[in-house]
Amino acid sequence: MKMESNNLEKASLLGENYAIGVSPKTLTGKRYILCDSAPPNYGKSNVLTAVADYYISNPTLYTQLTSKILKNDRWLVVREISTNKIILVQTKGDDAGCFSKTISYLRNSKNPIVDIILCACHPDDETHNIVKALAGKKFKLFCFTNFHPDQKSKKWILPASNTVKVQLKNTIIEIINQL
Repeated sequence: MKMESNNLEKASLLGENYAIGVSPKTLTGKRYILCDSAPPNYGKSNVLTAVADYYISNPTLYTQLTSKILKNDRWLVVREISTNKIILVQTKGDDAGCFSKTISYLRNSKNPIVDIILCACHPDDETHNIVKALAGKKFKLFCFTNFHPDQKSKKWILPASNTVKVQLKNTIIEIINQL
């Protein structure tokens, strides 16, 4: 519980004070958090990992500044070469402790200022509160929930699951490209 409230406090401070005096490099001139907010087992990590892997596999379009690849999760920061906008992707959002790496990165004044954060959280819990606090006054927050099969079918079947994941990945990348 201490880690959760500590991350919430740090996120709140960042949300109020992040990047003061530094203009965003987005096309809109604003900073954004795009958050896949859904219950467990909705495929949040799968879709966001596909987005992260896209950035990693396109070095002519994106410069990877830092990353950590776990078994099924990714955490990375990339710079879009054409615009210089900085994108942070955090696929894990199951507990408040997941946000410690992102918060530490944002708090370090030596790191480039992040323009877009793509992350995951569970709705109406501590992780969602951290994302809202992090958005504060400095980021526009957009929460969404990806496609998920109904409770009776439990899992998407192939190839439907791959089709949905690819479409969601492409949609998220397109949204980020337009920001």
